[in-house]
Amino acid sequence: MQLEQLIIVLFVLMLLYQLGKFITAWIRNLPVPPDPWDALLSFLRKDAPVSPVHPPSDKGMKKLLTAQNWSGIDVSLLRGLLEQEGIPCMIKNEALVIAIGDLPPTECYPQLWLSRRD
Repeated sequence: MQLEQLIIVLFVLMLLYQLGKFITAWIRNLPVPPDPWDALLSFLRKDAPVSPVHPPSDKGMKKLLTAQNWSGIDVSLLRGLLEQEGIPCMIKNEALVIAIGDLPPTECYPQLWLSRRD
């Protein structure tokens, strides 16, 4: 009786192993969707052609990220990475930390802004 149960358990384990291999192969063959960051980064690179005409509402700046806290370390790190790739950007609200209390804290957190190359 125990031998039959052991054989059944081994059969189920082998079946699960083969099913896992099949699912892994299926996932690896799925098409990879395009990364939305690729379009944004290629649009903002200095070597990429930029259209000289901007819509009237566009002032050439786009807010990319607001820091998660007042230190703004995440914004500073991302700014460094973008500048290494040749993408012009700037940090706003760096000096507003002293205004926390008079202004809402989330309005005082540093913000990373992308600027277009003209």
